[in-house]
Amino acid sequence: SEFRLRFRVISFQNGLDDWFVDDISVVGLTPPANDACAAATITPAGSHPFTTVGATTDGPNEPVLCSFAGFTNIDRDVWFRYPVQCTGIATISLCGASFNAKMAVYGSACPSQPGTALYCSDDFCGSAPEITFPVVAGSIYRIRIGGVNNATGSGTMVITCTPSAPPCPADIDPQPSGN
Repeated sequence: SEFRLRFRVISFQNGLDDWFVDDISVVGLTPPANDACAAATITPAGSHPFTTVGATTDGPNEPVLCSFAGFTNIDRDVWFRYPVQCTGIATISLCGASFNAKMAVYGSACPSQPGTALYCSDDFCGSAPEITFPVVAGSIYRIRIGGVNNATGSGTMVITCTPSAPPCPADIDPQPSGN
């Protein structure tokens, strides 16, 4: 963006024009590579650093599931694709993030309308979210990380997948009939 600033220097000399005008050019921040849902970064289970600094808002408003303290949108968001590696329980945590973060989880496709988040969280650990939900190996989820009321910052997203316990085996020592 370009704009014009007017500076004033107070002069004690009579008749001296003490106003100065200069053209200033401000270089904006480059958005993160995963600023849009279509460019979501693939993130398997593990620790993944992220930043929302310079991000724009790509996802829809989430008025039902993500309404916390009057804020329904996830502002200035970045996106990740999580290919599930186990059948069990996944946990996605942003604990320790440097800003008031909010997070939503969607199905495999980018959301095209409001109200399509499957899970949403805000302020689980301080001002950072955490989501725990059941998963099936081979599924893909989209993770949206942004801020509350245009907050931005950075952190580490930690994804864990805890496999379900194996089913109990059939009775291998049946009792003889009549006992």
